Amino acid sequence: MRHFGAAALRRLRCRARSAVWVLALVGIVLGGTASAAEALRVGTEVDFPPYVDTDAAGRATGFSVELFEAVAHVTDLEARFRPDKWDTVWQQLKAGAIDALPLVARMPEREGQVEFTRPHTFGYDSFFVPAGRAAVASIEQARNLSIIVLRSDAAHHALASRGFERQLVFVDRLADGFHLLASGNHDAVLAPRLQGTMDTKRLGLAGVVQAGPLLAEYRREFCFATKQGDIALRDRLDRGLAIVKANGEYDRLYRKWLGIYDPPTMALQHVATGAGAAVVLLALLGLWNWTLRRRVAARTAALTEEITARKAVERELVLRKQGLEEEVAQRTAELARAVENAEQTSRAKSTFLANMSHEMRTPLHVIIGLGYLLRRKLTDPVQRQRLDQLCASTDHLLAIINDVLDLSKIEAQRLVLDHSDFTLGAVADKVVRMVEGQAQEKGLVLTTDIAPCLRDTALHGDALRLAQVLINLCSNGVKFTDQGEVRLGVVSLAENAATVALRFTVADTGIGIAPTDQARLYQAFEQVDSSTTRERGGTGLGLVISQRLVTLMGGCIEVDSRPGVGSTFSFELLLPRATASLPAAAADPAEAAAADFSGRRVLFAEDHPLSQEILLEMLEDLGCAVDLASDGAEAVACAQARSYDLILMDMQMPKMDGLTATQAIRGLPGHGRTPIIALTANAFADDRRRCLAAGMNGHVGKPVTPATLAAALGQWLPNLALPGAAPPLCDNALSRALDAIPGLEVGQTWRRSPRRLADYREQLQRFVELHQPDMALLGAHLDAGKREAAQAVAHNLKGIAGLIGARRVAALAADLERELRAGADAAKLAGLTQACADELARLADAVGTLPAELVAG
Repeated sequence: MRHFGAAALRRLRCRARSAVWVLALVGIVLGGTASAAEALRVGTEVDFPPYVDTDAAGRATGFSVELFEAVAHVTDLEARFRPDKWDTVWQQLKAGAIDALPLVARMPEREGQVEFTRPHTFGYDSFFVPAGRAAVASIEQARNLSIIVLRSDAAHHALASRGFERQLVFVDRLADGFHLLASGNHDAVLAPRLQGTMDTKRLGLAGVVQAGPLLAEYRREFCFATKQGDIALRDRLDRGLAIVKANGEYDRLYRKWLGIYDPPTMALQHVATGAGAAVVLLALLGLWNWTLRRRVAARTAALTEEITARKAVERELVLRKQGLEEEVAQRTAELARAVENAEQTSRAKSTFLANMSHEMRTPLHVIIGLGYLLRRKLTDPVQRQRLDQLCASTDHLLAIINDVLDLSKIEAQRLVLDHSDFTLGAVADKVVRMVEGQAQEKGLVLTTDIAPCLRDTALHGDALRLAQVLINLCSNGVKFTDQGEVRLGVVSLAENAATVALRFTVADTGIGIAPTDQARLYQAFEQVDSSTTRERGGTGLGLVISQRLVTLMGGCIEVDSRPGVGSTFSFELLLPRATASLPAAAADPAEAAAADFSGRRVLFAEDHPLSQEILLEMLEDLGCAVDLASDGAEAVACAQARSYDLILMDMQMPKMDGLTATQAIRGLPGHGRTPIIALTANAFADDRRRCLAAGMNGHVGKPVTPATLAAALGQWLPNLALPGAAPPLCDNALSRALDAIPGLEVGQTWRRSPRRLADYREQLQRFVELHQPDMALLGAHLDAGKREAAQAVAHNLKGIAGLIGARRVAALAADLERELRAGADAAKLAGLTQACADELARLADAVGTLPAELVAG
C-alpha cells in the first residue's frame, strides 16, 4: 500500500486512535494493581550512540533511553537512570543492584541471567577495517585477525563462543576501539553497523575506517531487560512497549534517532507484531471497522437519501465496538486472576517444600546422630556392620531428599548461585574425598589431572555448586564402571588478567551409553536402565541437576560415550579471577572432629528432645561446657545471666523462635560479637539469608555429624584459643635452614610437625621449578607488545609467591604488575624484570641447599 488519499488517511488516523484508546484501556486494566509511584533503578550505557549515551551534563540520552521513558510514562512508572560503562551496568543488573536496562542484545549466553522483553529494535553487526583493506564478510574470515570488541558486549560473547578469545582486544568504549584501529596496530573492530557508522563520522575517521557488509549470521535483537525473576516488571514493560508502538510515539522516536539510517515500518504493523493476542483482536476490530466505514462512505456518496439508514448503521457499530471492548476488559480481568492464581500456587509450592525439608530432615538428623553416637560404643563386629548399613541407608535417603529439593528450587527459579573466592585445588580435593571411598570399594582407580599452577589459581564463583556437579559426574562414573579408572581433569583453554576459560572432564572406563539413550540423560527421573531389575540404582536426578547448575554458570555438559568403552562428560566455564587474597582454608572435617574445645562454654538452644540429647553428647565429646535452652526465651535468659564463647540456635522453637531470640541477644551487653550459629533443618537459601539478616554469623543444616559440628566450631573458635593451648612449633635442621633464607616467611601451620615441614619443602621446590622461567616468559611477551599477557604472568606469580611465603618475590611481582598497568616505559620494566629474576634465582639456589632428611632439632 504505497499511497493514501486524504479520506483514506483520515480513516486510518481514526482507526489508529481507536486502537490506541482500546490498547491503553487494556494496559490500565492489566496494570491497575501496580503502584502509581514505583521508582525504577535503570542502568544505561555510556558512549553507545544513537541508542544510549550521556549529554554534556552527564544525563542519560539516546533512542533506547527516550523509548524507556515513554514506556514508563504510559505504564505509570518512574525511571531513574544511572549511566555507567556497559560491563558495570550489566553486572549490576545480574546482581540485582538495578532493576532494568533499556538496551540489551538477547543471546543464548545471557538466557537465565536476566529477563528479556520482546525485541524493540533489530540490527546487524559488521567488521570495520582500515580504509583500503579487504572487507571481512563473515566471522570465519576473521579467524586469524586481531579484533577489537567492547568488553562483555554481544560481539565479545559471539567471538568467544567460537574460540576467538586469544586474539580479542578489549575496550570499554567503541570510540577507543576505532582510534586503536586507525592507529594501524589491529585488523578490525566488530560492532553494530549503525552505531559504528555514526561513531566513525563523529570521530572524523570516516575516511580512515570503512564498514564491511552486514553479517547475516549475526543479527542483534535489542530488548529491555529486567533482573532475573522480575517477571511482573518484564510483562509490564512489554505492555507499555505495545502501547507506545500503537500510539505512534515509537515511530517518532525512531525517526528522530535512527530514521536517517533505517526508515521505520508503519505503526499499525508494530501494533500487529508487538502486542500479542490482544493486539491481534484489536487489529481485526480495526479491519472490520474500516471495511464497514468504506461501505458507509460508498453508500453516502451514491445515495444521500439514505442518511437515516447510515446513522442506524453507525449506532450499531458503536454498540458492537462497546461490546468488544467489554469482552476485552473481561478477558483481561480473567487473565489477571489466572496470573494471581499461578503466583499463589507457586508460593504454596515453595512453602510446602520448605516445610517438607524441615519435617524430613528433623527425623533424619535424629537417626544419623544416634548412629554416630552408637558406633563409638559398639564392639561387636556384627552389630557394627548392621549399624554401618543403617547409616549408609540414611545417607542415601538424605542424598535423594537433597536432589529432589534442589530440582524443585531450580524449577521454581529460587536457586541462586553464591559467589566467593576459591582455588581449583580445594574443589578437586573435596571431590576426591567424597568419591574415593566408593571407588576403593569397587577396586577402581580415581585420579586427577590438573596442572600444579592451575590447582593454585584463585577464582571467583560458586565453588560449592561446582563441586556438586563434579561429585555427581565422578559418582556416576564409579557407579557405571566395574573395572579400570575414573579420571577428573581440568585444563585451561584461555586466560587473561581478569578471567580464565576452563574445560572440566570426567572420564571413565565403564559400560558406556548407547546413542539412542544419550538423549534421555538430562530428563528428570529418567535413567538409561529404568527396568525393575536395574542394578545401578539412583533417582535419575544427578545429571539433570548438574546440567541445570552448569547452565546457570554459563556452560553446557556434553557427553562422548561408546558402549563397552566408557564415557566422557565435559563442560566449559569462563570464571573471573579472585580479586582479593584467599582466606585461610577451613579445617579438614577429619582434623576438626579430633579437635579439643576444652574450656569453651557453649549455649545450645533446641526444642526437640532427641536432638537435645544427641547434640549435647556431641558437644561434650568435643570438650565443650554446654548450657541447654529448650526455646528462644530460655536462650535469651541464659545469655542475660552469663557470657558464652559461642551460641548454637535452632530456628523453629516454641514461645520464641531462633531469629527473634538472636535479635534479642544481640541487644544484650557483651553479646554484640558472640558467634551465633543457626542449627536447623531449613535448607533453603532464603532461610540462610534470614539467619544472617537476624544477626547470626553462620548456618549449619541438619542432619549434623560430629565432623560437621566440629568444623563449624573450629571456624569461629580459633581466635578464642586459651593461653598455652597451641602445640609447640617444630624446631629441626630443616626449620632452621628455612629461617635463614632471606625474603621467605614460613607460616606457623607448616611448623606443627617435621612431616608438615617436609611437605612445605616439596611445595617450595615445585614453586621454583615451575616459576623460575616466568621472567623470561614475561620478557618475551613485552618484546612482542603483549602487555596484557605480561601483566597476567606478573599477577599469577604475585599470588602464588604470596601463598608459598616468598615475600620478596611477591613484592617485586606486585611492582611489575602495577607498573605494567600504569604503562611504564621499557627501561623501568626491564629493571624490575631483572630484579625479580635475580630474586627467583637466589631463592632457587637457597632451596637447592635445604637438607633432604628430617633431623631433630
